[in-house]
Amino acid sequence: MHAAPLNIFQRTQRLWDTLHPYNAGQAMELAQRFTPTEIERAFNDALADMGLGTFVVTGGSYTIAPEAPPYLTFSQSAEPVQRLLAVQMNQRFEATRSVPFRPFLCDLGETQTIGVVYQHWPADSVSIRMLMQRWLLHLLKRPAAPAPIDLPAGGLFHYYGPAIADWSLMQHVWDVLGFSARMKRMRRVVETGADAGEVDVILKTFRPGLIGAIRDRSRRERLTVGDVFVAALAEACSKHGPNLPTDHRPDLALGTIVDLRSRSSRVPRNVFGLFLGFTTSAFAYDELYDFDALLHAARRQRIAALARKSADASQLNMALGLGIAKWIGGGKRLMEFYRKRFALSGGISNVNLTHEWPGAFHPAVVRAYHRTSPTGPMMPLVLTPTTLGDQLSVCCTYRTALTEQGRPGDVVDAFEDRLTRYAS
Repeated sequence: MHAAPLNIFQRTQRLWDTLHPYNAGQAMELAQRFTPTEIERAFNDALADMGLGTFVVTGGSYTIAPEAPPYLTFSQSAEPVQRLLAVQMNQRFEATRSVPFRPFLCDLGETQTIGVVYQHWPADSVSIRMLMQRWLLHLLKRPAAPAPIDLPAGGLFHYYGPAIADWSLMQHVWDVLGFSARMKRMRRVVETGADAGEVDVILKTFRPGLIGAIRDRSRRERLTVGDVFVAALAEACSKHGPNLPTDHRPDLALGTIVDLRSRSSRVPRNVFGLFLGFTTSAFAYDELYDFDALLHAARRQRIAALARKSADASQLNMALGLGIAKWIGGGKRLMEFYRKRFALSGGISNVNLTHEWPGAFHPAVVRAYHRTSPTGPMMPLVLTPTTLGDQLSVCCTYRTALTEQGRPGDVVDAFEDRLTRYAS
């Protein structure tokens, strides 16, 4: 297999990995029971089918070692899945040579939940769902022919450069300057002497039918479900998050992770890699206490970001940030740089799986699907809403060092309360 260049987001994530493990996770709750041996064997068969194994980084590129991967054994737990996720999210993978997957089984008697915590830089959420699908097919003894993956042929510029994705380099340079100016008014987290990387996880499944009611109302109001989620998170963070307002910093900013894969016909379906960008949304102090104003601000900024291809162009932000971060050096100095210059109160990564392969197996085989995202050094907490049918699963990953300043459980509860009121 050819060597793939590390794209700018992969290089950034690998830098963040030196501060604290930058891991993510996905899990599916099964509607029927299997033995641990069947589950373990099916996962390893899926790896073999796809040609996944040991990822090896050399300089600015990476490849998959030609030898067969080691047989991976499971972490097993009789506790709720969020407890296992919390432990695994804080455990490091090797930096330059590793099989970047840790499969697990949570068996609570009546239900089984299987999933994988993974080192994030080799794979985006879509890539991991390719693996999860193959795993499930083997578990059901319905595997198709082997489907080996390929690695990317180039970096993000190769797939989403200005000429290819149709964004203006000059316009985005101005946007970056505007972003830096806006950050001077955004709330920051207060300095803490505790471990700034350690994370914990909250996982909640909201009431059945809630997501459908949200979708129906948002369509009537010419909004998206994502607009409602961003507005609800901004409101929740303003009330309970660790980024506290001051006279000079009254406003609040959020980051949204964007899947770029579907935006480019140049990305083959079997490519296993990381195709992500991000956008930011800034909310003025007065908007934070008027939910209708938050909704319209979220919509306005989403439309502007789409028009300017901000997610595609965010590779420029990452390149600038990576250059500055390397000049500053690592450790506490780097954490302080992010705290001051990227004053985000939270992040969100939203996906609807109803019309993807999990929807075809729901609810007869897959009862629920969960995802968890890393916070990294830029965000105190990240929400990952995942829709499957009429179910909405929301996972919150948060930095435990900031819990005395903010209340992540209250953030999730306020987010749910606002969604419930919006849907009623």
